[in-house]
Amino acid sequence: PVCRSDKFKKFFQEVRKEIPLEFSKCMRCHALFRNPRPSVENLTEYFNSGDFLDNPAKPQEEDLGGSHYLDKIRFFLPPPARLLEIGETGPGFLNAAKSAGYHVEGAGISDTLALQVMGRYGIKSYIKGMEEIDLPESLFDVVCSFGGITSWQDPRRALRNISRLLSSGGLFCFNYSDYRNPAARLQRKNYFGLSHA
Repeated sequence: PVCRSDKFKKFFQEVRKEIPLEFSKCMRCHALFRNPRPSVENLTEYFNSGDFLDNPAKPQEEDLGGSHYLDKIRFFLPPPARLLEIGETGPGFLNAAKSAGYHVEGAGISDTLALQVMGRYGIKSYIKGMEEIDLPESLFDVVCSFGGITSWQDPRRALRNISRLLSSGGLFCFNYSDYRNPAARLQRKNYFGLSHA
């Protein structure tokens, strides 16, 4: 985990559609994480597969394209500002941010979703993981990741890269699935947060 603790216990283990999923819970910070961490190749294969792209429990792009996230971002950094969204959420949020006046780009390891972003909306998208993306320092004012942190192969390296990419006074906007939330408790092992990280 990001806190670097070596004390954790198994939280969840199951094979879904031939994909072994095993999560551990950190005893210090209580974060859930894949253990062992998946390789970049495994993540790339999964995020381009129908198991992820067609998952009915996956948050739909229109949910992320609404005003909820943009209102929070606009409060701290109104447009025009340079915004990068990282992760596999689909083109909805980026298109909404573009329409709101932000200068937007995307990044992620799914070439399928990158092509959707570029093809549908003409938004530049880098097909690279956050750990590997090599762009100039201070290029963005806002970096967003909605649920992507659990999917990073090396979270510490990715967070260092985000810090490098953000301008002085920049904003990192992210969410992280709370396995104790009511939806997770009701859905238990079917909770989407346990299906892909």
